[in-house]
Amino acid sequence: MQRQCAFVFGGYNTCLRNVFPFTISTRIWKSTFIQTLDFLFFPSRRAVFPMSDYSDRSLLCYCQIIKIQLEVMLMGLQKERFFLIDGIRGLAIVNMVIFHFLYDVFIVYGRNPKWYGYQSIHIWQQSICWTFICVSGFVWEWGAKKNLRRGLFLNCCGALISLITWIILPSETVWFGILNFIGCAVLILIPFHKYLEKLHPALGLCISFFLFVLFKNVQHGFLGFGRMELIQLPKWLYSVKILTPLGFPFPGFLSSDYFPLLPWMFLYLSGYFLCQFFTGCEHWKKIAHFKIPLLSTIGQKSIWIYLLHQPLSMLVCILLFH
Repeated sequence: MQRQCAFVFGGYNTCLRNVFPFTISTRIWKSTFIQTLDFLFFPSRRAVFPMSDYSDRSLLCYCQIIKIQLEVMLMGLQKERFFLIDGIRGLAIVNMVIFHFLYDVFIVYGRNPKWYGYQSIHIWQQSICWTFICVSGFVWEWGAKKNLRRGLFLNCCGALISLITWIILPSETVWFGILNFIGCAVLILIPFHKYLEKLHPALGLCISFFLFVLFKNVQHGFLGFGRMELIQLPKWLYSVKILTPLGFPFPGFLSSDYFPLLPWMFLYLSGYFLCQFFTGCEHWKKIAHFKIPLLSTIGQKSIWIYLLHQPLSMLVCILLFH
């Protein structure tokens, strides 16, 4: 019977280690587990427990009680939140709101048509996009149980934005914008997650980022690094409209917010593999608990801020410029 209980707890320990590798405190686990074994296999220490019958049935019942207690403890540990990640996402969404407002002022209302072509503006815009997408990939695994629902929800929100912009402001219609991309990325990762987790995080991160840089100019018809063209892509890829979400826009395609799967899916994967480093380092996890005032709160509400900021921005512009 003692061997059976030891097997039960040993297997349960291994199972929990595999399922919750970054939520269980080693000190808490060892303390609880060792105390349980002390009770089971050292009779002299049983005096502290109000039990008189230590039959096999009693031992199994106690195993079940401890199991339930541990599961409750794990549920509480899983709810811990890394506020620094929320803060980084909050900083990105604040910059995105400011950028879109200035875009409306200078481009939509024509106050400075050259504004979008400035190199500094391009770098600012890209830094916002890179941060937002990388963080989205970073947190994919933390919401794995709800990713199917989240992916469908984001795609529906993206489709709604496309419909509204097409009706109200046809010249600035959004086709396959950031929400549609993230929604599709979330869904794509669901069936491939079990294969990707077998890769070493360093290898996965290097491969993903390398492919992101290589495919960065796929919209312009070639693969390469910066302006260096390595492979010319077939022109027929850009004549099939259904391939536009993949990264092959057809002639005459216009979108004020276009994020195709290529190359951005590889940046999303970079964030996914970056998370593997994070979860394996207790030092960084302690730092990530740091809460940035206001930004961490904003980061937790980023989707709703994104959905509401553009209509409010347009309303402000209408009031300012009549």
